[in-house]
Amino acid sequence: MGGQILLKLSEGLVLGVATGPYCAAACGPALVPWLLGFSSGWAASARILALFLLGRLLAYALFAVLAAGGAGVLEAFSGHRVSALFSLLSGIYLLLSFFMARKKENCQAGRFLKSGPLALGAITGAAPCPPLLGALIRALGLKSLALSLALFTGFFAATALFIIPAAAASPFLKSGRVQFIGRLCLAAAAGWFILKGFGELI
Repeated sequence: MGGQILLKLSEGLVLGVATGPYCAAACGPALVPWLLGFSSGWAASARILALFLLGRLLAYALFAVLAAGGAGVLEAFSGHRVSALFSLLSGIYLLLSFFMARKKENCQAGRFLKSGPLALGAITGAAPCPPLLGALIRALGLKSLALSLALFTGFFAATALFIIPAAAASPFLKSGRVQFIGRLCLAAAAGWFILKGFGELI
């Protein structure tokens, strides 16, 4: 069993490397504005990135559990309406973040913003896309929770390598003007996700 787990971990790594650029491009519009708007140094950037990746890991772990349970998960998550729903959720969350940032001294707003990267990571990580659906199809054939978790762990680790560089420059861009621009980008990204969601519904 140990050999099979390592094999599926490697398979997930290969799949993640092959599709990592797509994942970075899909998640970038949600993560980069957050980093620019709320990062104030290396520690803040690392915290935002860690929470974002943790959210993605939790989403993938859930998919691994669902995939081990049967084929229904693929039918449930492969429709364009589900993709539209996650686009709308991402847009709405980014828009709320933009407004919360304007009153971050408020306790509720502060708590919302602290958990923001985790929620965004989970939402974008669970959004149906070709790489995720490819991993799901492969996991469904395994019919084993351990092997499914190994596959998604490898997939997560490899795709994370393409997302981590997004945080590299943010500590050097910590002026008030850059944060202001980053928060405006939150609103722009929110609009893009919402329009994308409505476009997929039509």
